Amino acid sequence: MEAEVFEQVYQDFQEFHAYFAGLFGRRETRERSGHYLQALLAQSGERRNAENLSEAVPDSARGMQRFLTDSPWDDDAVIGRLQEYLAPLLGHPDAVWVLDGSDFPKQGRKSAGVTRQYCGRLGKVANCQAGMFLAYVSP
Repeated sequence: MEAEVFEQVYQDFQEFHAYFAGLFGRRETRERSGHYLQALLAQSGERRNAENLSEAVPDSARGMQRFLTDSPWDDDAVIGRLQEYLAPLLGHPDAVWVLDGSDFPKQGRKSAGVTRQYCGRLGKVANCQAGMFLAYVSP
């Protein structure tokens, strides 16, 4: 990625985070909210736990975990602000919402909803997880 493009992406991210940062109270919590978003964007591993996320940002796994579990921010206010942010972006007259069910193979006992059931991806009964996905499609 060229430096100018990277700088623009970084600036866009900073503006996006600033739109929400005030909802997180203290300076430390606001900073951690930014680190958390950066980590979600940068960390491409399958397991996105606090330890893995902290490898992508200048924060500890403990700090990341404390942000998610102990910080006193109002999740309803964050969801409301996100809806406020997205509403003007999701208003194209030719847009549609697409709801799609999809099954995917899963092993182990640590994922919710994994059971032996028909898995379309495999074309047979196997351990899998079923999901419903909602997407917005516009020109």
